[in-house]
Amino acid sequence: MSHSTKSVVISGYYGFDNLGDEAILEQLCNELRQIDPGIRICVLSQNPESTSAKYDVESISRWSVTRIYQSLENADLFISGGGGLFQDSSSIKSVVYYAFLFFLARVRRVPIFVYAQGIGPLKSNFSRFLTKASMALAACICVRDKKSVAMLTSWDIPSNLTCDPVFALKKSENIGDTKNGAQKALRIGVSMRQCEALSDSWIETIKNSLQKALPENTIVVPLILQENLDKPVLDNVLQKLDKVSIEHIDLKSNDLPSKWMGSIANLDLVIAMRLHALIMALKSGVPSLALAYDPKVNAVAKDFDQPYVDMLDSNSQNQFELKLLELLNNKKELALKASKIASDKENEARQNQKLLAKFLK
Repeated sequence: MSHSTKSVVISGYYGFDNLGDEAILEQLCNELRQIDPGIRICVLSQNPESTSAKYDVESISRWSVTRIYQSLENADLFISGGGGLFQDSSSIKSVVYYAFLFFLARVRRVPIFVYAQGIGPLKSNFSRFLTKASMALAACICVRDKKSVAMLTSWDIPSNLTCDPVFALKKSENIGDTKNGAQKALRIGVSMRQCEALSDSWIETIKNSLQKALPENTIVVPLILQENLDKPVLDNVLQKLDKVSIEHIDLKSNDLPSKWMGSIANLDLVIAMRLHALIMALKSGVPSLALAYDPKVNAVAKDFDQPYVDMLDSNSQNQFELKLLELLNNKKELALKASKIASDKENEARQNQKLLAKFLK
């Protein structure tokens, strides 16, 4: 049995019931325990009780400066968790918050590890200033995309190009495989979320195209990765489809993300706006059509040679039905491409753990 005294503090967008960020945290905790089974993990969370119970970690409020400062007293490493933390798409608050934590860790003289992040977009000069100053404090930076590397390089800050850690997350083994046996109906997962790019006309386009293109008796599975942003949109789109049946995934909010991955792996096709719905599908070899409301989404679709629609392009609505038909008509070919590339992506994602291990041995 390990008697390690190693201790880490993890920050990120945790405790907000966003499945993508929760999946990153699950994989990060798995990696830390593989490096050192006795490691002490403290996670800053919006919902400490839920986070503590779900991942078997210590968890404190992400807003309690006093407790965060105390938690750093004996920490060996401060990990700024994966995802898009340093970005000002909606406001500058995210950048200010995470930059403050970097400076707090620096005051406590705790090494800072940036874990598989995507940097940006950064619209304001102040956001760029804070992000550059924060990254300059890090002992090691891992980023998940080439744009982030380019931004850091322009600031003369070295980084490691790895991959989103969810590509290394193993699906839960206790999910029944509904692809086998008597199941013959097409099962297609649909992930959507409220955002500026998803206009009323876009919603009508998606409704009409699904109604027209999906075969009769298709089973549509809503993929609700963050209920407050996803469920209203999906309800609006799917309730009017009269040729299909709706099947909800029977998982609870306290179930681990790896269980969701197991359910997504059992789908035949996925239409995904959410980045981590797309990642979970492609990692499992499920052919996917990406609705790219953000460049990070179409970047993954391009990497896997899957059909995508760039929602930021004013002419993109005209492409949706064609891309949907491409997905439906080329399932086997697209599945083979996804499975082949997923193996490479998993190897890239494993680099996050190798770099982490150097700081925890």
